[in-house]
Amino acid sequence: MKSRNGGVPSSLNKNFPLLMFLVWQITSAAAIAETAVETQTATVENSSSGLATTPLDARMAPAFGSTKSDEQIIRTQADEFAKAYEAGDAEKIANMWSNDCSFTDSDGQRYHGRDSILKLYQKWFKESGAHPITVKIDSIVFPSPDICLEEGTTVVGASDKGRYMVVHQKTNGVWKMLNVVETMCEQPMAKSLKDLDWMVGEWSAKTSKAEVHMYVIPIAHGHFLAMRFCDVDGGKEVPQAFELVGNDPKNGRLISWHFGQDGGYGHGQWHKDGAKWSNETLGLTAGGLSTSATYIYEPKDGEHFNWSSIDRTIEGQQLPDRRPIEVKRIHSNEKSSLKVQ
Repeated sequence: MKSRNGGVPSSLNKNFPLLMFLVWQITSAAAIAETAVETQTATVENSSSGLATTPLDARMAPAFGSTKSDEQIIRTQADEFAKAYEAGDAEKIANMWSNDCSFTDSDGQRYHGRDSILKLYQKWFKESGAHPITVKIDSIVFPSPDICLEEGTTVVGASDKGRYMVVHQKTNGVWKMLNVVETMCEQPMAKSLKDLDWMVGEWSAKTSKAEVHMYVIPIAHGHFLAMRFCDVDGGKEVPQAFELVGNDPKNGRLISWHFGQDGGYGHGQWHKDGAKWSNETLGLTAGGLSTSATYIYEPKDGEHFNWSSIDRTIEGQQLPDRRPIEVKRIHSNEKSSLKVQ
């Protein structure tokens, strides 16, 4: 539920044939629709992968009844959705749907009717807060004058990526979302601790208000990385948090476990996007409150990286993001008294 109102992969997912059947059933151009469905079905069935491989707009060409003004309306609605999402305006989002709409989220959960959509977004914004969202439309196709298929991708915050497909229907001259399907994009994940070799060493981050030291060393014959985080207070280091990073034996993905000095703990999953790393975490405070955050590590060179924290919550309440801080490597000729045990 963190991406735009639905999505399927650009190559079409397993729900697509059923979705297209619905689209052609509700269009007024019955004869054209029947031919198009047969062509579409043949394309899907003849694909060696079971999925059509040509772009959606090419497979659906020619478009029937599309106009520049209709296309602009759809694009404007996408922009309005993004603004409403960032503002946490569930009612405005729900009003973009038809009364008899349906929505299938990335977990396969289905919702029917505008009232269900309204309650869904109200619950989401209450629990997770409003977030910036970027909507990128990949294709807009008009199989009939009153039906539009929109396909694209979304990014919520900095790392929550998804795909969607929307079936729009025009009733009494107004475009509304009729059917929506969404899927989450799998992010690249590290397969080996060697991908984090650049982090091994001693690091220091300074701001006008504080200084933090970070120590990273391999342990257990290199099967894990141990990270120690310490505040520097009056020239002395005060341990604050400890983290272990390793590979999940079941799926080989890079995961971590973190422990705070107050008794809180949590776990995370590491993702790589180009040169940037993110650690998406869930945890509990010492008092039992649920927390979440995404920590970003962005190497600049072998001596520096930027660190930031986004999508921070406690008990579902949104906390301010932490802006990027430059972290500098500590060399052997610089004082470094604390080592990871």
